[in-house]
Amino acid sequence: MICKFKRISIEGYRRLFSVNMEMRPLSVMIGANGMGKTSMLEVFSLLAASADGKLKETLSRSGGLQDVLTCGRTEHAIFHLTAEVSDNEQLEYVLTLKLRGISYEIASESLIQRNKDRPLLNISVPRGRISSSVTPNQKSRNVSPGSIPPLKPHFPSHPKCTE
Repeated sequence: MICKFKRISIEGYRRLFSVNMEMRPLSVMIGANGMGKTSMLEVFSLLAASADGKLKETLSRSGGLQDVLTCGRTEHAIFHLTAEVSDNEQLEYVLTLKLRGISYEIASESLIQRNKDRPLLNISVPRGRISSSVTPNQKSRNVSPGSIPPLKPHFPSHPKCTE
């Protein structure tokens, strides 16, 4: 079984203040230096580290959450990844990281399984408590594909913001 990424949404990570990108079998990122191409790749590494239980180490190597947040614009980062598991099954993973003093907390984390033939399964971890729920069959959100606007830097003049 092959899992295909369908869509990724990112808020508050480096230059990716608010990005919603449809993934295709071949996705190509083109742009000038400093527009967020590397940040997009870092997000996939960060999500893989989270799944592998190594989120803390990965963020520490990057200087901590405060150093990877969109400079001067937010105190949290949200990652939403949608993957197609089969023709009638879809998974959505949502991770919200929030500054907490000089460290961070996982404000919320959820894994939603959508299947056309079965009820919706939602497993979430709000502030460290695992909970799950099954609700009647629901259709997936339909996000219409459209053109993705170019990423634009929008940062105040600050040494950390010019990387």
